[in-house]
Amino acid sequence: MISGYLILPTYSGYLVAYNLSLTETTEATIDTFKQAFNVANNAEPLVHTDRGAAYTSSLFNDFMFQKNTIRSMSRPGIPYDNSLMERYWNEFKVRWLRTHPCPTTYGELEMLVAEGVKYFNTIRHSEKRNGLTPEEFRHKAISKQLIA
Repeated sequence: MISGYLILPTYSGYLVAYNLSLTETTEATIDTFKQAFNVANNAEPLVHTDRGAAYTSSLFNDFMFQKNTIRSMSRPGIPYDNSLMERYWNEFKVRWLRTHPCPTTYGELEMLVAEGVKYFNTIRHSEKRNGLTPEEFRHKAISKQLIA
């Protein structure tokens, strides 16, 4: 089973990092967060995860501690805690994966996911972001912070 890891800021919907792995591992999770910290200039964010084994491992928690993050985890049996990520996954599957031919190789899957991430980040406009793409919305928010 292939596992996917996503880092999605709540404010913009811009997917800052993702990773595919043949199995769920702590190392793949940490690699995804390393990508995110590089994109976000080593920000010290609040990180919310589910209670999967990779997120509860001491290796992952030590890594997050080193990055000065504040941790939040979903409560057992409360799926609404992850509603933002669940909605993103649903949109990605319904509006992207299901509208394209099913990949037959791991390489094809990687390409399909990369194209989908690019589409959702840079092409797909949203009314909840005033008609902007997540990338446009993110850049606008960053420029306002630099000015303020």
